[in-house]
Order: sequence, then C-alpha cells, then structure tokens
Amino acid sequence: MKPAIKSLVFFLMSIFFTSVLLAQVNNNCASATLITSDSTCVTGTSRLTGQTVSGSTADGGSRASTCTAINAEDVWYKFVAKTQFPTITVSNLGSNWGTRLKIQLLTGLCGSFTEVACANNAPLTPSLTNPLIPGTTYYIRIYKNVTGVPGATNWGFDICVTDPLSRGSRMNEVFSRTILS
Repeated sequence: MKPAIKSLVFFLMSIFFTSVLLAQVNNNCASATLITSDSTCVTGTSRLTGQTVSGSTADGGSRASTCTAINAEDVWYKFVAKTQFPTITVSNLGSNWGTRLKIQLLTGLCGSFTEVACANNAPLTPSLTNPLIPGTTYYIRIYKNVTGVPGATNWGFDICVTDPLSRGSRMNEVFSRTILS
C-alpha cells in the first residue's frame, strides 16, 4: 500500500474512532442516564459530575417549550419522582455555556413527550399548579439554546436531582439508610 493511501486510511479510521469514543452514551432519550434523587446532592447517585454535551447530537426536536423550542445538541437523564416538587440543578458550567443552558422536564415516552417544566439558566422545580406524580419516571433534557455542534471542551456540567424532605421524612430517611444487623 502506498504511503499516501496508508495515511488517508489512518486519517479516516482516526476520525471514525474519535467520533465513536466521543459520542455521548445518553445522547438520546432511549438511553437516558438514570439519576436516583435524594434529599441532598450525593455524588454518584443524585449528583452526576463531569457531564457534557460535547459529542452529542440534536434529537430533541423542536417540540413546544416554555424555554426555547430549538433542535439543538442535547443529552438525556431520567429519574423516578419521590415527591411532587423535586429540584433539578445544573452547576459547574463550562465557560462556553454562558447564558445558553436549557433544562427541560418531560413526561411520557420517547417521541411523544409532554413538557412539564423548563428553565433557562436556573434550577428547575415544578410549579405548584403542575406537581409531579410520585412513582412516575420523568425525563430531563439538557441542551443549549443555539444550534451548531459544541466544541470538545468547556461544555461540561454537573447535574443533581433533590427531593424536599416532607414532615417526618428525615427519620424515614435515616431508617432507610441504616442497615440493622
């Protein structure tokens, strides 16, 4: 094989494998990453660190939204509501986010979602007039409010889902976390 052809083959393989390795696991709603909510942000369960939209594609469509209806690169998460009013917080934003962060809370099935709430650059808590149903799975779509592929860096973030403690639930939480031997 001629050196020029070898170089071309190597270059094309590098592009292919780089795009495969950089692709987001939670790039579409069918492969949404599960977050287990808690009363506080607990790394690894209710808080996921080092997340990014880099390497994602746009599959959220231009569904109606109280934020901005835009088909932009997005990543997906899901959680089962424990209370009616959990809070979804996105923090430690990379420098490219600026004021472009959108958090969309959805119910239903992939392809036929209904928006429950949406937030622009702020934590999201369902409104008193539209509480969540405990035991129901909800989807979180994180996206930016401009189209175009995000660069490889500075699109990172952390995400956390917390549920408020209800009266008397702190003791229930202590008991649920204590293993009696």
